[in-house]
Amino acid sequence: MVKVKGSKQYSMKVVSYRPWLWRIQLGSLIVVVLMCVWLSFSYGRNSGLGEQSQVVTEVEHLRVELELKTQEAAQYRQSLANAQLGSQVDRQASEGVRGEVISLKEKITALEADISFYRGLMSPSENQQGLAIGDISIVATDTPRSYDYKVVVKQLAAQHQLLSGSLQVIVIGYQGGVKQSMALADLSEDVSGSKINLRFKYFQSVEGRLVLPEGFSPNQINVQATTTGRGAASVEKTQDWQLQ
Repeated sequence: MVKVKGSKQYSMKVVSYRPWLWRIQLGSLIVVVLMCVWLSFSYGRNSGLGEQSQVVTEVEHLRVELELKTQEAAQYRQSLANAQLGSQVDRQASEGVRGEVISLKEKITALEADISFYRGLMSPSENQQGLAIGDISIVATDTPRSYDYKVVVKQLAAQHQLLSGSLQVIVIGYQGGVKQSMALADLSEDVSGSKINLRFKYFQSVEGRLVLPEGFSPNQINVQATTTGRGAASVEKTQDWQLQ
């Protein structure tokens, strides 16, 4: 038998023309798209409100701390004024009163420094944004060549983020007429490595005690702070070796 070859025949199906069904399907698709857009908008708005609420709470906490420091400083100023008035009335005031006046002055100075510190955290100037090295203090102890140190690292920002990184402290001086640099880890038992871990949101204070070797004459102290991750930064500060 002879087979006849030709083009492939496709079966056909008659479908009724229903324009209203197409409109319903198109409308349903538009509704689904609008719902997805609305859900995405609602989720973003709620997330933003949550973060804003957290920032407001943290700022309010700092404002309360600042208010307490301010009130405490005012109380000490009043006590100082009363003590000075009593001293004027009685020119032969006892050594105890003089000591109280000196102590009050020292407390007021410390509180004013704290107030300035908190104000700087809450309202940094435009040219003081990001990672910063604060006070570097060195205080002599009763033991020769032994000193208490304190280094403050802080974040100056309108919205503070959790920072992680490291801090390196180096004491620069002379020994036998030769300039030398000594890491804090070689001078202080409070530090275990050449770099100190940092993890803070507002500020971190690193403090302890160091002992200088015999024959070593300190001249400067150098501090380097580095953060990692998003928005990584690095700052450095060198100041003369000054005792407080």
